[in-house]
Amino acid sequence: MNYPMQKPNLCAGKDAPSLYCWFVEEDGTGHQGYAAMDGRMGSAPSRGGGLFPTIEDVRDAIRHQTIPNPWLIPYCPASTPKGWRIRGLTTNEVERLGLAPNTVLWNKP
Repeated sequence: MNYPMQKPNLCAGKDAPSLYCWFVEEDGTGHQGYAAMDGRMGSAPSRGGGLFPTIEDVRDAIRHQTIPNPWLIPYCPASTPKGWRIRGLTTNEVERLGLAPNTVLWNKP
């Protein structure tokens, strides 16, 4: 069954010191797009939070929410919603976010 896509949502407050960001190839309902959430959260929300169609939409959401220079973690945290197929961001996608290069944490713990 193909459910209507939720409105894209940056799951983070203005005080977020870091952001997880990744690409959802399949969310279990036929949708794909970019997800982003506060790095202090231990897992992605079980119902998701709405996917951004482009990496530029994520960039604009970060700017609109005025999150000052967050650390970027370009992969999904350990726990993801059931049925999702995901991947980390590519170098090109990270560059297109327009964040300072020295704020990217590439290595998983």
